[in-house]
Amino acid sequence: MRLFTGIELPINAREHLATSTNRLLQLVRDHSVRKTSLQNIHITLRFLGEVSDTLIPQLCERLTALQFEPATIFANRFLFFPARSQPRIIAAGFAGETGRLVQLHARVEAACVAMGFAAERRPYQPHATIGRKSPGRKGAVIGFLRNDALPELWPGPTFRVGSFALMQSDLRPSGAVYTPIAHFPAATGP
Repeated sequence: MRLFTGIELPINAREHLATSTNRLLQLVRDHSVRKTSLQNIHITLRFLGEVSDTLIPQLCERLTALQFEPATIFANRFLFFPARSQPRIIAAGFAGETGRLVQLHARVEAACVAMGFAAERRPYQPHATIGRKSPGRKGAVIGFLRNDALPELWPGPTFRVGSFALMQSDLRPSGAVYTPIAHFPAATGP
C-alpha cells in the first residue's frame, strides 16, 4: 500500500489554492502544468512509499503516541521546486505557526526512521503542491514568477491544524486518489 502522512486542509483553503493556481496559469498561459485536484490538496508531512499491510498497525501505534501542539496557519505565497532550475512543481507556502508543523514533521520523521524507513535528506518546508509540470511537455517558464507572484491572492484563509492523517495514495490513470486510513489529533484540543 502506498502511504504518506499529511495535513488535510479545510475546503475554503483548498478552494483558495485552486483559484490561485488557475490565476497563475492564466497569467503565464502554461498548458503543460497538471493541476492538483481540489480534493487532493494537502500538506505532506512524510512520504512513506510502499508499506506492507502488516506494518500499518505498528505505524499507527507510533503515530498515535506523538505529542504535538495545534497550529494556526495560512497560505501566503507561491513556491516553485526546484528553486534554482526549471521548476517542475508549483506549491503554496504557509505562514503563521509553521514552526509547530516543522516540529510535528520531525516527530513523524523520527517515528518512521525508528521503524526502518530511510531518513529524509531534504530540509522540511511546509507546503501544498498545487500543480506539476507534465514531463516532456514544453510550456512557458513558470520560474520567472517567484514567491511574490500575484500578491493580491495572499494571504489565504487562516485555519487551525488540529490533526494529521495517514493517507493511502492510489495511483490511477485518471489521477491519484487519496484516502485517509487514520487520523491523529493534537495533544491539546480537537
